[in-house]
Amino acid sequence: ACSGIDDVGEAIMHLENCSWDLV
Repeated sequence: ACSGIDDVGEAIMHLENCSWDLV
């Protein structure tokens, strides 16, 4: 999910998924 990022590694994954996670 786009919200709930705890670290840089997750942030990178979340940034890639953010586009369709918010849809």
